[in-house]
Amino acid sequence: MREFSRILPLLILLPVIAAVLAVLTVSRPYILSVLFPLITLVVALSLGDRPTVSITLSTDKGVMYVGEELNIELNVKVHGGFGLILVRAPPIPNTAMAEGFELVRGNNVHVIFKGFHDVDRRFTYTLRAVKRGTYQLGGVDYTYYNALGIHGPIRGSVRLDNSVQVMPR
Repeated sequence: MREFSRILPLLILLPVIAAVLAVLTVSRPYILSVLFPLITLVVALSLGDRPTVSITLSTDKGVMYVGEELNIELNVKVHGGFGLILVRAPPIPNTAMAEGFELVRGNNVHVIFKGFHDVDRRFTYTLRAVKRGTYQLGGVDYTYYNALGIHGPIRGSVRLDNSVQVMPR
């Protein structure tokens, strides 16, 4: 990132100087070919801001029996940025909740493309309890990848305090 910030003034200054020289020589084809990299650079920098991610997760039950289904609703809101967002909701692999539930309908992993407009998505999926116990939902993990590669992946997690108790029949 430091090297990119050192090169940035040079990348902006060179096309501006070349554009001024092209205007002075009244060579129109050269003006467009010189201004294109400058316009591309300005667009890339304006799309490179870091996003604000807001994630909420709700369940329809707090206490259930083995064999019953648990409906989960996941809401993802993203403001700013331009790229891909990978969202992984519970049950996360290699956790106690992953051993106690199986995915019946839908997906708990989603890839969202964040374009120029804000994203507000709602996902639902269903889990079936296969083992008794008390399970913490843990959290929802996300990773943001900038489409232009201006900065590295941004990883984050939203911790949830909810738990689900599964009782034997």
